Amino acid sequence: MRAILVGVLLTINITTFATTSNPLIISGTISNSSGEAMPAVIVEQCATNNYTLSDIDGCFELQLLPKKPQKITISFIGYQKQTIDLKKNSSNNLVVILNKIEETHQPQPAISKLPKVSCMTVNIGYEYYDSRFDKFSELKSDEVNLMNKLDHFFTIGIAGSYRNIYGLLSWGFTPSHTQSFMEYNYKHTVESRRFLFKMGYIFPLAQNKVLLTPTLGVTRTSYDEYFYPYDKEVSLTEFLMNSSTNVYYKQYCGILGLDADFRLAAFGNRKQHNLYLSAGTGYIFKLHHFPHIKSNKTILTSNNEIIQKGLYIELSLKYYYIVKNKKDKKNHNYDLE
Repeated sequence: MRAILVGVLLTINITTFATTSNPLIISGTISNSSGEAMPAVIVEQCATNNYTLSDIDGCFELQLLPKKPQKITISFIGYQKQTIDLKKNSSNNLVVILNKIEETHQPQPAISKLPKVSCMTVNIGYEYYDSRFDKFSELKSDEVNLMNKLDHFFTIGIAGSYRNIYGLLSWGFTPSHTQSFMEYNYKHTVESRRFLFKMGYIFPLAQNKVLLTPTLGVTRTSYDEYFYPYDKEVSLTEFLMNSSTNVYYKQYCGILGLDADFRLAAFGNRKQHNLYLSAGTGYIFKLHHFPHIKSNKTILTSNNEIIQKGLYIELSLKYYYIVKNKKDKKNHNYDLE
């Protein structure tokens, strides 16, 4: 009895050894959804470096390693990867069909985005508005000619932009113009001031060496004329009390323009400091037909109108300080380079 038991155990051990010593060999064919054979497809045993490639006819054969997952993966660029569990499938003459990955799932090329500019700006410059006072019938012709000289301004402004959205506040003035009227013993002086607010969007070009900014703005222009004695023997107080007239005109206008900034220099560790030459032009139009007029003694009664011919020209020197955006830390959008 004991001899029979020993014989059975030896038979089982020999069978097991024979089974484990004969590794599994799998084979099959690979084609696409159109039925065409696919060569050079990778057939790999999972969790190992054991793999093979399909031949020109799409056929493959792979000897699996024992004591490793009895699974294989089949992969090819542009096609969906497949995993086959050999415990659930026949290991011989596998027929594998690979399907293309949909285009919507393929990596899309990166889209070039407009560089973002966030900055603080200080500028000084010159502006010209073609304003005329020819329709002020209650002014003398000499006074009209003097007022017509108030069409250019020296300006100073501050501006800022956040992610290309641009805003500007600017103040300007004209030098005083004086005319003498000896027969009436007085001098006539005129001057003007203007305040401008405009917004726009910056389009960086040529690696940010040129900045184009379409703008829309509102301007308030004030014109003053006043008198003082030509004869110095007459006190100013007496002259003002008896015969002086101060007239104040105020006109609101809208501006549609385009600014072009050309970089002259960039300096600093990260080139955050930039110097630009700016040239702008546009169309200026009145927001109300007649100006607001105030006078300390008289009121102009006729329909006096400031003629605004529409031309707007600007030339300025701008200093840009580029501000670092926290959101753009990875992209370094603080740098105009």
